[in-house]
Amino acid sequence: MTTFLICGAGMMAQALVYDLRRFANPNKIIVLDIDRSRLVGIAGDKVQTHQGDLTDRKFVEPFFKATDVACAAATYKLNALLTDCSIANGTHFIDMGGNNTIVEQQFAMSDRAAKADLTVIPDCGLAPGMASILAADGIARFDSVDSVKLRVGGLPQHPQPPLDYAIFFSPEGLLNEYREPTVVLRDGKLTKLESLTEVEELSMPPNFPKLEAFHTSGGASTLPYTYEGKIRNLDYKTIRYPGHVEKIKFLFDLGMADETPYQIQNAIISPDRMLREVLSRRLPKNAPDVILLYGEVAGTKQGQPGKVTYTIEDYLDVSTGHSAMQRTTAYSAGIVMQMIAEGTITHRGTLRSEVGINTTRYIELLRKRGIALRIDIY
Repeated sequence: MTTFLICGAGMMAQALVYDLRRFANPNKIIVLDIDRSRLVGIAGDKVQTHQGDLTDRKFVEPFFKATDVACAAATYKLNALLTDCSIANGTHFIDMGGNNTIVEQQFAMSDRAAKADLTVIPDCGLAPGMASILAADGIARFDSVDSVKLRVGGLPQHPQPPLDYAIFFSPEGLLNEYREPTVVLRDGKLTKLESLTEVEELSMPPNFPKLEAFHTSGGASTLPYTYEGKIRNLDYKTIRYPGHVEKIKFLFDLGMADETPYQIQNAIISPDRMLREVLSRRLPKNAPDVILLYGEVAGTKQGQPGKVTYTIEDYLDVSTGHSAMQRTTAYSAGIVMQMIAEGTITHRGTLRSEVGINTTRYIELLRKRGIALRIDIY
């Protein structure tokens, strides 16, 4: 039996506690957060909560020492610090996704993790995370692969203007995805593209006949680097209702995502910080949501061309109260933590999820959690 540690007590952490209690046979689950009000909402058999600052190593390190597998479920900006704490204290570690720069810092710690006989896997949520793992499953089905397309989005079931969007996770993380460049493969070469570009129409009938998708950063995580020179074309795009990207791009072009602080009368604040505050105040929260995922891998097997597609359409679960975003993000992280605890993941060091995770076992555990994944082979 395993002791799990969760750093952060927000919506994703709440669903992760549920998942680990139900599926991973824990000895204990420890949850840390600076906000006592969030900790009050997390309770249950085998669950312990502690209030403290996650940036304070004196506070967090004793919990890492007492833990087998840890997960970062707070702001992505803490992922590198928490990875370092994990390695220093002999604990396997995952997180639910960050940005590319922080993931690079985590890979710089790979040798230390391997020497400590530890596994570190960044980006284990929905996208990055599940999307890459399913792509790896498709890639393994072919002798050679020509293209990989990943399209993922979290949407309100009942969109409302002006953005036809709702708050499903931190606005800070959302704007980060929209702001930073994305990395794709074009003719087998790593290529950087601006986010919010190359908008395409797509549909997922019968419920979503008209959608749009566009480049955003981080969703493919390390996939382009893993398959550089091996796959001709690979990209990741975010799904939204039609017209969303045009409105977001207007705000960005106006400078509302600028992180430079300005003095306005007696206050010093950046446009980015103000935009995040406005989004938090004005966009719906806790709206019934849906997660859409479409992955397509095209390649050749024994000289014959073929294609495999992966489709998920997942909704708010009224029985648990977990949103589709919680189910696909936190449950995905729970699966990886369970696989580390049970010994299914044995590689050591900092791993890329598309290389270090057994996709067959992952898909089996995903379906046990009631997430309906459809795989079509052509």
